[in-house]
Amino acid sequence: FPQFRVACPDCGVVTEELPFVEPRLTYTRRLAAEVALSCRETRSLKAIAAQYHLDWKTVKEIDKQALEEELPTPAETPARLLAVDEFSIQKRHKYGTTVIDAEA
Repeated sequence: FPQFRVACPDCGVVTEELPFVEPRLTYTRRLAAEVALSCRETRSLKAIAAQYHLDWKTVKEIDKQALEEELPTPAETPARLLAVDEFSIQKRHKYGTTVIDAEA
């Protein structure tokens, strides 16, 4: 995004802040919201990245940030009983694991 940069003898170089872009990011807040919404569907990060012409690592970071904002902070009390479930991903010897507090 084109941003104006001004050299100030007192402050140094100052960069214009754009209201629709987070500082130091290369995508808009609106795109991040769309990508995060797409991540709630049962699609791979690779497919979502291809749709929006982004790197899959960027999609993963957007999804992680959205989840951190949406989900509540975990309780400080340690879990006493854990439930573990392993599942196959697309029957290709790739597996995922879910671990939850069974008493919560």
